Amino acid sequence: MKENSFQMCVDCANKQSSPQLPDGMYYCPYVQDILPNGIIHYSTDATECVRNGVFREKESQENERPQ
Repeated sequence: MKENSFQMCVDCANKQSSPQLPDGMYYCPYVQDILPNGIIHYSTDATECVRNGVFREKESQENERPQ
């Protein structure tokens, strides 16, 4: 991940699709303390996830689940 780049949820591997959610909305278990119900969009700002160490870049070589 580039240190000075703005990260969005579209770049994160943590998002999960769900048939109960409308198109373009996803669930992420790591943002429940940040966003209501853990519901995100591709365009959701992921800055807090980066700060909290839970952001997982989709194309990263070290793409392990956060603890």
